[in-house]
Amino acid sequence: MKTSCVKLLARNINEACGKKLYFANIFFILLRFLCLGLSVFFLFMLSALDKFILDLPQAAYYAVFSLGAFFTLWYFIICGHLQKRTFYLSGKQNHRVKVFHIIKISVQLKIIYLHILRSIINFGTAILYLLPCLATLAVSLYFLQSGMPKMIFYACVALFSMLLLTGVLFFLISKQRLTFLDEIICSQPSLSAVEVIHYLNEHTRSGKLRLLKFKTSFILWLLSGIFIIPIPFVSAYYNRSLNIYAKSVLKLYTPKPIEKPIVFMKLRIVEN
Repeated sequence: MKTSCVKLLARNINEACGKKLYFANIFFILLRFLCLGLSVFFLFMLSALDKFILDLPQAAYYAVFSLGAFFTLWYFIICGHLQKRTFYLSGKQNHRVKVFHIIKISVQLKIIYLHILRSIINFGTAILYLLPCLATLAVSLYFLQSGMPKMIFYACVALFSMLLLTGVLFFLISKQRLTFLDEIICSQPSLSAVEVIHYLNEHTRSGKLRLLKFKTSFILWLLSGIFIIPIPFVSAYYNRSLNIYAKSVLKLYTPKPIEKPIVFMKLRIVEN
């Protein structure tokens, strides 16, 4: 997959690859940084309004800065989706038109909802896997206040380290099941939010560890992006390789629509 990515990025096939992907990737990276910076600025102004002398009522400033923070975070997520869609639609006809086509508000709401839901699921999963580690830490600190033998202290440190590493590993593996959220929205835009989650769980149920290994194989590339190779090139290479991996998985299945989306039942997947 990495070899295929290098070949795709080294040539200008149709209007999808080569320099156009680089520039599109740089554009969305800068746009996301701008949205994130503006959202931080608006949130800072919200927290520091009491320190300024205001000409208008304070409620007006709260409304303006709250809306500013809301919409900048909104488009921070949307630009991330557009960046993924750029790589997913590369190689198809009318690629540039589709990438920069205005997304409907209903689709934007679905994207925002799914990204927030993914963050909540990942946070809950992290707490679940790190709970034994945190419990060990709390108990150790409690007994440490009243004195603890040296051997027991070393045993607690070893147990804490083992539980921490195990929890982080299992969290990273479990986290991969929601990796291809944007790619599934691009390939199946008519799916509802519930169907997308079912579709993701069905696709990545047995391939989470393999996907994590694939991602970790880019560690040296990401480190070289800090010291040697420019970040835009490494980012384009990583995103394109991950996109090729996603297409190799997503093309194997075609989802059937759920008759009752409210009921959380298994989504049947048939092979093409």
